[in-house]
Amino acid sequence: MPYKSPAHLPADEARARKIRSAVRAAGGTVKLARALGYQTAESIRKFYAMGVEVPAEKCRAFVAEAKGSITLYELRPDIFAGLSTQELGYKPKSERARA
Repeated sequence: MPYKSPAHLPADEARARKIRSAVRAAGGTVKLARALGYQTAESIRKFYAMGVEVPAEKCRAFVAEAKGSITLYELRPDIFAGLSTQELGYKPKSERARA
């Protein structure tokens, strides 16, 4: 059996479903790809189909485009684990209600 790199293995199914759902909330792969500055929708599909990580510099824009249907931690737990909600840039519910 030939060796397959981790990027070609299926992503963790629960995480993949969450990312897929966030892509739908953002309007689909084409719209999200354009918003994040990618040339093709295939770049977005790789995030949930092949387990390719969303680049750290694109995570906040991804979350914003997905209208908060996924958190930074859910998107990249390796980077955003252990940070407070303020460090992640989330506002308390009381502040969101006023906005």
